[in-house]
Amino acid sequence: MKTAASPSSAWTLAVLVIAAALMAVDLTIVAVALPQIGADLPGATLVGLQWVVVGYTLAFGTLVLPAASLGDRIGARTMFLWGVVVFTVASLLCGLAWDLTSLVAFRLVKGAAAAVVSANVMPLLSRAYDEDRRPMAIAVWTASLMAAATLAPVLGGFLVETAGWRSMFLVNLPIGTAALLVGVRVLSPDTRRARGAGFDWTGAVLVALVLLLVNLGLTAAQDGGSWWAAVWTGSAAAFALGYALHQRRTALPVLDLALFRIRSFLGVTVLAVLTRVGLIGGTVYFVLNLQDGHGLNPLETGLLILPVGVGTVVGALAAGKAQARFSAGSVMTFGFVFLTAGGAVFAWQAWNAHDPLWYLPTMALWGLANGAVNAPLMAVATAVVPAERVGMATGVVNSSFPLGAAVGTLGLGAAFTASLSTVGGPGAAPALTALGQATGTVYAVIAAVCLLGVFVAAFLVRTPNHASPESTSVPR
Repeated sequence: MKTAASPSSAWTLAVLVIAAALMAVDLTIVAVALPQIGADLPGATLVGLQWVVVGYTLAFGTLVLPAASLGDRIGARTMFLWGVVVFTVASLLCGLAWDLTSLVAFRLVKGAAAAVVSANVMPLLSRAYDEDRRPMAIAVWTASLMAAATLAPVLGGFLVETAGWRSMFLVNLPIGTAALLVGVRVLSPDTRRARGAGFDWTGAVLVALVLLLVNLGLTAAQDGGSWWAAVWTGSAAAFALGYALHQRRTALPVLDLALFRIRSFLGVTVLAVLTRVGLIGGTVYFVLNLQDGHGLNPLETGLLILPVGVGTVVGALAAGKAQARFSAGSVMTFGFVFLTAGGAVFAWQAWNAHDPLWYLPTMALWGLANGAVNAPLMAVATAVVPAERVGMATGVVNSSFPLGAAVGTLGLGAAFTASLSTVGGPGAAPALTALGQATGTVYAVIAAVCLLGVFVAAFLVRTPNHASPESTSVPR
């Protein structure tokens, strides 16, 4: 039987949305201010400026899974609130940074704090809403995050123009403080069992090293450092093997590999990677085609892409409502079908150098489908695992997002470069034709990836059901 959400649940959702939106905005907002940061801070280099962005992402991707498992042990509320405290203080320090080295260091701290906050959102949301209301609450949370990420570059540009780049960090102080004060009052207390449980510190270090080395390997591969990519990736494989041996001898491992025997959980983990391959991996090449091929300026490009963000919000909310009538797997299958169609249409439009305005309907479709596939991910991850594994499960999904983005950027970049090389050389095609062909190739690959998502969603993901055997135990 469905029950109405209590005022306390609504306040919990508000706090979680505000805090998580801060983390999402901070991931992308800085990019628009890099030229101003480089001009203002002593010792700024191109590599250093890149690390202002990469450092945050690397710390987040490395620590989100260990932080989620630690939240399962000592309490999600405790971890969340301390994460907000550290993030807010680190924002102040970023705003006061005296050189580029100090800014990068404080950004690393912010990335670590963001991992702690994000990793413990879903366990807190699971406490506040029963299984009937939870999918819609998660859909609202997902839509809010995507709206924040869409508006982040616009907000960043406004702050830089009106108050300078430091204001992008200092604006977090009142928001973070408000989230902390309200969170202390409304978030449900941690259980004694959670606070008293032990923690697998050895496993946490091993998992963090694996994630760090994988991300370093992907970063090196993107920069053309194939030798270093091989070193980092080989080291990651060695530590992964070490963790696999370690967790067999540990009663409470930081990552229980038996979770991947749950078909639905395996499915949403794969889908988390696939969604970021298309959503993040292809964006840079699409923007390059619009600006260098069609001659659009950054503002025109941003306005043209806006339907993706709007559509994503609408699609996520619609998916939340749809889960009351249809299985999560069906909703995601439907979404991936339209992502496949959208990718194919994008490819056709790029190959034929259509006027950019004709992209608008396709972008709206892409956004709606993207919201439909993303909103149910966390609902499934929280529903098909035991309650004491919710943080761990959502940590796995969260760590899959940056992995998918990096794999997508790397793989699609190779497709883009290979396509450009076929139209280059003497008598090369004009920039619009060459970039259109390369961008079309990228989105043809994305369409194929999304088609794979159709089959994964259809055959692996089942309706979340807390009464099902799949969700009540973890096979060992």
